[in-house]
Amino acid sequence: MDTITCNRKRGFTLIELLTVITIMAVMMGIAVAAWIDWGRGAGMRGSSLDVQSSITLARQWAITHRVRTQYIYGNTNVASIDRGFYVICTNNSSGIPVPVGNVSLMAENVVFTNTPPAVALPTIVFKLDGTCSGSGATDQTMDLLELNRATPLRSRITIYPLTGRCKIADIASASSGGGGGGRGGGR
Repeated sequence: MDTITCNRKRGFTLIELLTVITIMAVMMGIAVAAWIDWGRGAGMRGSSLDVQSSITLARQWAITHRVRTQYIYGNTNVASIDRGFYVICTNNSSGIPVPVGNVSLMAENVVFTNTPPAVALPTIVFKLDGTCSGSGATDQTMDLLELNRATPLRSRITIYPLTGRCKIADIASASSGGGGGGRGGGR
C-alpha cells in the first residue's frame, strides 16, 4: 500500500504577514505622532521656566545684597527672529541701572505680549525685603506667546507684589481660554 507523504512547508501565510505589517504600521504611526507632539511647545516651556527662575533670582538678589533690584524685560528682533529678553539690574551711586548678569534671550519666536511700544521698557522693582513695587496691591502679569505656529501657545506668569513670588499659569494654546491650574511657586 502506498503511503501518501505530505511535503507541506511550514511558514506564514500572506494574510498573516499582511496582518503583522498592518499592526506594525499603526504602532509606528502612533509613535511618530507622539514624538512630534513631544517637542511641540518645548521653547515655550523652557522660556516660561527661565523667566520664572530669573524673577526669583532678582528677588533673592534684592534680599541677600540689600539693594533695590530691577527686572527689565521686552522684545527684540535680531536677524528677523522675534524673541523676548530680560536682564536683572541694580542701580549704581548715580542711579543708573547696572546689569547684574548678562542679557538673557528667550527661545526663538517666544515674545512678551504685554510690553507696550514705549520708550521705557517694562520694569519690576524688588525692594530690600523681597516685595515688588508696581501697581499697588494688584498682581502683576507677564504674558508670553510662541509665534509661528498653527495654534500659538501662550503662558502667563503672575508676580505677587506682597511676597515678590511668581507663578506660571498652565501653558495653553492662544485660541483656548488658558489654564486655571498653576505650576511653580505659590503665594
